[in-house]
Amino acid sequence: ACSSSEEATTTTTAPAATATTAAGSTTTTAAPEVTATEEAVVADTGPVYGGILYAAMENDAPGMSPMYDSSITRAYMWWPMYNRLWAADPLDMSQNVNDLVKEYTITNGGKTYNITLHEGVKFHNGETLTADDVKARYEIQECDLPEGRSAPKGTTSKLLTGYPDRDCDDFKSASPKLGIKIVDDTHIEWTLNRPSNSFTDYIYQHAVSPRSVLQKDDATPNMSGKEDTPEDNVGTGPFKYVEYQRGSVFKVEKFEDYWGTDPRNGNALPYLDGIHTYVIPDASTRFAAFRNGNVEITQDNFRPITFSQARVIEDEMEGKATVKYDFGATNAFMAYNHVRTPWDDVNMRTALHLALDRDDICEVLAEGNCVYATHMPPFLPSRFGDALNDEPGYRQPKTEDIAAAEALMDAAGYTVGADGNRLSVELPVRPTSRYQDLALVLQDQLKKVNVELRLNPMELGAFDRRRRSRDFDLLPITGVTSTLHPMQGHAGYWQAGNGYNCEYDERDTLQEAADSAALGSTEYTTNIVALEKSLMDYMCAYTPTVWLDYPLGVWNHINDYPAHKIRYDTGPATHLAWKDAGT
Repeated sequence: ACSSSEEATTTTTAPAATATTAAGSTTTTAAPEVTATEEAVVADTGPVYGGILYAAMENDAPGMSPMYDSSITRAYMWWPMYNRLWAADPLDMSQNVNDLVKEYTITNGGKTYNITLHEGVKFHNGETLTADDVKARYEIQECDLPEGRSAPKGTTSKLLTGYPDRDCDDFKSASPKLGIKIVDDTHIEWTLNRPSNSFTDYIYQHAVSPRSVLQKDDATPNMSGKEDTPEDNVGTGPFKYVEYQRGSVFKVEKFEDYWGTDPRNGNALPYLDGIHTYVIPDASTRFAAFRNGNVEITQDNFRPITFSQARVIEDEMEGKATVKYDFGATNAFMAYNHVRTPWDDVNMRTALHLALDRDDICEVLAEGNCVYATHMPPFLPSRFGDALNDEPGYRQPKTEDIAAAEALMDAAGYTVGADGNRLSVELPVRPTSRYQDLALVLQDQLKKVNVELRLNPMELGAFDRRRRSRDFDLLPITGVTSTLHPMQGHAGYWQAGNGYNCEYDERDTLQEAADSAALGSTEYTTNIVALEKSLMDYMCAYTPTVWLDYPLGVWNHINDYPAHKIRYDTGPATHLAWKDAGT
């Protein structure tokens, strides 16, 4: 059991259905002191209201914008504050369900979505959600970006606006050929560039904010979330922004006017009074805070805890905490900048792909709990795991792959010099343990083919700026798929122009053909298989290595918090969560 010396909590049995709920500087402080008893108090009557969920993160979010910042740390912190049009089902995180959308139909040969929004949905600033807020979100995303942000590229923009033939005058008009037509405050007609079997999954990560926050005036877009203030971080979710003390804690609290209800019983949501997420950079300190009850859930993205730490929980915290194992769908990879020599040469990209020992990467990053990865997410008909055992780059032992890598580099003119290196390349490194470990194992492995990686550790904001501006040669990345099927999983890597300058006609043709086909059809399967082969042959954007699996530790008095690392979506994960009475 846990009780907080910082917060007094009141706990009441959940009432029958009424609409309420909720979806937050740099000095470091520890999580609040909590006294943990030997056994958790067990709730008598199912979900009860009250209590703060205490969580921890490895680092601060570089920014909090739901539109422009791609950091998973940011997403972990702010998801509980926002709703989307469609979102993960909190009862089955592998499925998408309507969120702000009440219902919809598809017409015009699969290209037009006729959407009805829920009525009476309130933003945290008191405004009521209307169709205009949804239209504003996409107008600004595609056409009216804040200063310093370039217009998006990639498959989502192709689908929404016809990029590269984007016509912003049409897209923003009242009756666009492509885009959102407002019928009334709760009805829109959204016409796409083509049919898409994964449209709702393409945009499921897109949080909705009020136009008043997204746009300062008719001509000036605003980077929502740029400031760490309640006024700049406004959603419709079950929790609302309270404060963000960088280096210390992010706090959200229950939004009393939340519109959503528990699908199981009609209860008003959320059950929790709030969530406090503490910034604890050191992994050992973060795990110690979990063991002594100062935080009640281990870091819930990428690397929550190691498998060794999971065994400690199982052996030493039996009856007090539980480990949830779920396939993580986190891909460790090395990105290339396609416009820089020599990475504009597919043979050089392929050479590094061949040189990497994926068994070694798996052991270092996840103690052997991985499966081999391609560019596509680990869903059939894509290949993953043992299906890749005999493929170049995945073969064991590595002798044949190493010889092939060396031959490709020799042929490209990169022979071993007097200093023993073929190349010496700077590798920017993000200040988190998973990136640091990945960088070290990449450095060690590429030494075997005489490629020197000069590690350059930097703070998170600097790393993200280098990434966004494409100011790198190679980059260690751990990405996570948040998708329901292979098509959108691939698209997700390019939807905001994150393809690291990897755009070519065959990729787009195959991607669009697969996405336009019926799921599970022969046409769909054929194009998915061809797309995967094309990406591997071209070694597009990055060299894939392995999909990682990580365990998640949760104190037993935290209920209905689902394992969900196949979809890094802590919003729906916290919607139904509740604490035992008195904890």
